[in-house]
Amino acid sequence: MNRPTTLSIKSFLIRKLAVDIIVPEKIIEQVVDHQFNSIMNALSTRKETVEISGFGTFKFNEKKAIKRMTKFLSQKALYSSYLEDETITPTKRRNISMRLNTTLNNIEALKKLTENEN
Repeated sequence: MNRPTTLSIKSFLIRKLAVDIIVPEKIIEQVVDHQFNSIMNALSTRKETVEISGFGTFKFNEKKAIKRMTKFLSQKALYSSYLEDETITPTKRRNISMRLNTTLNNIEALKKLTENEN
């Protein structure tokens, strides 16, 4: 079964699972959301390791966090400088704005994880 381009991967998987096991989509979505929230809470402490059967083990890595923060800050500077250019098209400006917003969200999320230690 191919995923329609109008559905997110999460929505597609929930819909497919609901049909396969004959359970309402709303219930499956609640279970999936709960699982991901539990994983995020466990990882946010930076001291816990999360293992998902069939996917692997996940843990917070300080060195990778520093590298990612450096990358995000570089992206922020680059996107900000692009937005200062008045000659870019509105479509390109919108795309760069969306990328900048995503980068800023990533920076904030990573700050929350690292500020507990610093």
